[in-house]
Amino acid sequence: MQLSPQSLVSCGGTEKQGGGGTCIGGASLNALKIMASRGLQSCTNECTSGCEPYGSGQVPSGCKPYNTYGPNHDNCHGCDKQCHDGTKATFYKVEASSIVQGKLDSEEEKIMAEIEAHGSVAGGLVVYGNWANWVKAHGPNAVYDSHEGSKKLGAHMIKIIGFGVSEGKKYWLVQNSWGSGFGDHGTIKMLRGGGVAKGIIGDNSFYATPVLKSTSDFQNTSLAELEIDHSFSAADDVVTGGWSDGDPKHPEWHSLARQVLASSNVFGEFDNLERVESQVVAGFNARFTIVTKEGTRAVIWCAFGPEDEFKSAPLVESVVELMSAVV
Repeated sequence: MQLSPQSLVSCGGTEKQGGGGTCIGGASLNALKIMASRGLQSCTNECTSGCEPYGSGQVPSGCKPYNTYGPNHDNCHGCDKQCHDGTKATFYKVEASSIVQGKLDSEEEKIMAEIEAHGSVAGGLVVYGNWANWVKAHGPNAVYDSHEGSKKLGAHMIKIIGFGVSEGKKYWLVQNSWGSGFGDHGTIKMLRGGGVAKGIIGDNSFYATPVLKSTSDFQNTSLAELEIDHSFSAADDVVTGGWSDGDPKHPEWHSLARQVLASSNVFGEFDNLERVESQVVAGFNARFTIVTKEGTRAVIWCAFGPEDEFKSAPLVESVVELMSAVV
């Protein structure tokens, strides 16, 4: 049985409560707490039956656009009580007392036993620019063990579905949510036991025991009663799926900022990148604050694919004329 991850994404709470309508950020532990309180519906890959399939930022064929009403709204698209075929949605929960926060680095055997018993655990990492194309560049057997020199994009949650040794290196087998086009048919081998200091994968993992008995009634406990944890698993300075500040001096960000400015309708030649913010999606979104040699400051937003390719035309959010120096 597959439960609806889109329901969790669409109606999971505010940015720091594990959801919020449009993937604006959260944390795995909070998601499990919401599943323990409210539960999730079963779903199919189509909208003709079952409840919400996972859109990964895209609306599946035949579905209505996802709403962004926020938590506790009965008509929020991802929290529907009624399935597309008209039947009443059935919700499934996890046992609140069974929620576990394990340590990937110091409790390897424990985490491996959980994967063998139940198939997977949730985990987090900080995504760098070389992550999405690692398998393409190095092959499916290469273990991701370095992001040296790559730009930091932000935090992301993944599913750890296996483990092993490849080319002499221990690894966790990670399944991403970007479809089969990512990595090796949707998976990537990431260094196991390397220590969180390497920044390869976060030390925390999360899992819980599912409740086999379903509840047909929508149990909508207030999110305020869930004791939401604001300590995020992937990194202390970023919210999973949220916006984070990048290094405006990084050459990769400089190169992208120049391309974005040239592709926008902002007049002027690139002079300086004052600020860059990024958000991990299926690829990443970026917001650049650029100063031109002609004396304007432009804030430009753009969506990129995994290979830094433009997924949309740059969107100019604001342009401000700077005061000229007094001669």
